[in-house]
This record gives sequence, structure tokens and C-alpha cells, in this order.
Amino acid sequence: MDVAKYIEPHFQPIVWSKGTGSYAYEALFRFKGSDTLPMHLFRRWEKSGYVAVVDCAMVRKVHEALQGTRGMYRVAVNVSARTLALAPNEYFKEVTALAKTARRVIVEVTETYPVENAEALAAFVARCKAHQIYVALDDCKPPHEFCESAFTGLVKPHFLKIDGELLARCFLAGSREPLRDVVRLARAIGAVVIAEWIDSPAKRDFAAGVGANMLQGDWIAKPAQFGNLTVRPGEAA
Repeated sequence: MDVAKYIEPHFQPIVWSKGTGSYAYEALFRFKGSDTLPMHLFRRWEKSGYVAVVDCAMVRKVHEALQGTRGMYRVAVNVSARTLALAPNEYFKEVTALAKTARRVIVEVTETYPVENAEALAAFVARCKAHQIYVALDDCKPPHEFCESAFTGLVKPHFLKIDGELLARCFLAGSREPLRDVVRLARAIGAVVIAEWIDSPAKRDFAAGVGANMLQGDWIAKPAQFGNLTVRPGEAA
């Protein structure tokens, strides 16, 4: 099955927490005609290894989508740790091709599959850096390894993304310390902090107040095909 013909990437902007203007657009996996993410399928694909085929196909579809736009943009693409374990060279080939039509490519390593070899991931990150490709660790929250100083110190990503569910819980409880732990971890390696699930101006201010450099969420803009994005005025340019 050629999975690529069923994929229709949606995009969501990542904006600066202070001042206005977009930094990048995250490409989110969607099936054609759907605006939700089939997580149960991704878990099955990760278990079987088919996720490597899907992740590579997604990058190609993002490449196609950007070729139909004016200008060059920073774009983030998600990849499973399972893909990087099974097909690192194949995936790297796809993202370097994407980099030719993007202002910057950011590879977001998702938290959904355990990293089996941290040294191999660190080598992939170093390879990306050598080609001016950035790397982020997605959905960081304790006690996941993405929030362990030994792991982040070895891998040295450019970005840490605060888990949206963690941010939501802390916002409701008025608890800042768990989020500041992620911020301190990022600062220790010179990484930028991105907060997800921003669905209100109050949560935007809360995330910025704990040290998030960048923000992402439905309050700023709901995911959509690139040409159909509607961004809240004053939040992105």
C-alpha cells in the first residue's frame, strides 16, 4: 500500500512568547478528509515497524505541500524513535531533501516509543546539526527519559517541548515547579523551550511566565492545510 496517497499534512504555527511573529510551522499527520490524529494506528505501526514507512512518506508529503507555497518556511516534522532505530539513513535522506525547499527543518522526536540506543540518537542529532537541521524532543514530562539530564546532555537537542497535558495540569493547579524543571533542563544544554496546548490567553501568559520561549496551540491557530491556516491576529506574521 502506498500510504503517501492517503496523507494530507496539516500545519500549526509555533510563535514567539514575547512579541509577535511566527517561528516555524509544525506539520501534523492527517489522513485525507480527517482533522484528527489516529494514535491507535501509530502505536500499531510503531510495534510492527511500519512507522518507518509512514514517517518517510509524511516528510515527502510535507515537501510537496511546501513546494506549492510562496517563500521558504521553517517546518517541523515528527518522527518516531522507532523509525530512527530502524531506518535512520532513509529518514535522513528524506529530511535533507525537504531542507532544500525549507528555510529550516526541525525534526521532532516523539515520546511514544522508547529510545533503545541513546548514543545512536545522539549520533543522528549530530548528523542533523552538521547539515543545519534542528532537532526537538517532543512532549517532555517527568519521569520520561526526555526529562533526564543525562539523556538530554548526551543527545543535545535544539528544543525541548513541554508536554501539553503536563502544562494543562499545572495551569489548573497553579503549579509552576514541574514546568520550571523542564525549563532548567533546557537551559543547561542551551535548548529553546516550546509550550504546547495553548488554548487561552491565560494559559499563554502562564507558559510564558514559567520560561517558555515559544508557544503553540489552538488558541493561536488550529491545524489546517497550509493554504487554509487562520492565525489569531497579533500572534503570528
